[in-house]
Amino acid sequence: MNLYTATLPNEIYSTDQIREFEAAAINDYGIAETELMSRAAEGALNYLQALWPDASSICIIAGAGNNAGDGYYLARLAIERGMLAVIYYLTPPEQLTGAAAWAYHQAQDAQIVMMDFADVDVLEADVIVDAILGIGLDRPLEGAYSEAVTRINDNLIPVLSLDIPTGICSKTGNVLGNAVIADATVTFIGVKSGLMTGKALDHIGELFCDDLNLPIEIFLQVDAYALQIRYDMILDQFEPRLKNSHKGDNGHVVIVGGDYGMAGAVSLAANAALRSGAGLVTVVTRAEHIPAIVGFRPEIMAIASEHVDWEQLLARADVIVIGCGLGRSKWSEQMFTHASAADKPLVIDADGLHFLKQAKLHKDMIITPHPGEAANLLDCDTATIQADRYQALKSLKQKYPSALAVLKGAGSLILDENDTFLICSAGNPGMSSAGMGDVLTGLVAGLWAQEHDQGTALEMAVIIHALAGDFIALERGERGMIATDLLTIIQQLVNPDVEEDLFE
Repeated sequence: MNLYTATLPNEIYSTDQIREFEAAAINDYGIAETELMSRAAEGALNYLQALWPDASSICIIAGAGNNAGDGYYLARLAIERGMLAVIYYLTPPEQLTGAAAWAYHQAQDAQIVMMDFADVDVLEADVIVDAILGIGLDRPLEGAYSEAVTRINDNLIPVLSLDIPTGICSKTGNVLGNAVIADATVTFIGVKSGLMTGKALDHIGELFCDDLNLPIEIFLQVDAYALQIRYDMILDQFEPRLKNSHKGDNGHVVIVGGDYGMAGAVSLAANAALRSGAGLVTVVTRAEHIPAIVGFRPEIMAIASEHVDWEQLLARADVIVIGCGLGRSKWSEQMFTHASAADKPLVIDADGLHFLKQAKLHKDMIITPHPGEAANLLDCDTATIQADRYQALKSLKQKYPSALAVLKGAGSLILDENDTFLICSAGNPGMSSAGMGDVLTGLVAGLWAQEHDQGTALEMAVIIHALAGDFIALERGERGMIATDLLTIIQQLVNPDVEEDLFE
């Protein structure tokens, strides 16, 4: 298995952009709306038969609008290919208009059985096709539509969603009350932003994109709303080191944190910084933690906080990390004050973000909040962050204009210097374990200290961290993955000249 293979386009689009593309295809290139609908139905059926080659019967749950139209025409094509197809509708097809009405008449001419979904006792088919609602949904599902989604999810029959699972917001990825849990989704024209992050990832199943063979010029007219972060696109950042280089040439990371009971956090960050290639890593922590940190990794320089000459130490630092295992005690506050006073780049995570909220820092920073930490910074709750992760990241940038942020979680997001979102679609649920964030923080700092610019260091760290987790999952499974598992894989990923066969 090759984890670097891109199965989706790099470009991700907003709902408004998708509508613009569709309008351009119709108005500027003379592609009829019915032609677009027939292409969507044919593409979806092709994916259905590829995914479930033994399927001989399908039931299409049709709602309203063009999403329903795609389903009606798919039913006709399925019949023509020798499959059994039945349509269960939630909106009477006589009420459909435009291209959707045309598709209904196509299905009617093919004598396809159509029934009101309310009259169906049992769903029986090899595959259910979700053609209820598409990208136009902007409010929570209710009534018969929500009940239909529940019935679909209660079945063991595989589900293919057309364009987007019904109930998912195509812009944000949030669940609008209730949403289909699909086994696969075929999205049309381009990948929508809501399919790439947050709750949507538990609903889309395997994601495919059919551009409906639209002219490439349509897509070139606008900048993508978001781009995927790809490992193969950062490979040129790993230039060979000079033969005459020494440890001082490769960056010095100073990591401050580790209050009582949290020595592991700074240790993990320090180890990740070393494995990223940093030449020197110093940890400032509680005196009691030093034997454990140095015993695990003697290459780490560890200093008790009460013995630090802050001015001298921070003058030698290239990047300072504050927050891993920091805690919120008086000692923690003092550590934050000392570490953030120097005129040096900062990477702030965990409890460092708690103190950042009260501080007025105007310097180059990278912050790495998870949704709960982002909610604290923005004075809202986690649910608000997760409801629109894109907007949350914009708000963080407005509040901390000198900082670059990664909003961690499923479909981690970065907002770059050009206000383009960057999405990491790598990573897996096995990484939801203690210390993973500390490894990412150390990785960010280590790469930044090696003279990669701020944005590049963050992008590199996010994709390398995620791919390291994916490799462990591939080799050993997700459950039981721990943060230290990633360390040796990180070293291989920052040496692409020797890791060529790692994922083959």
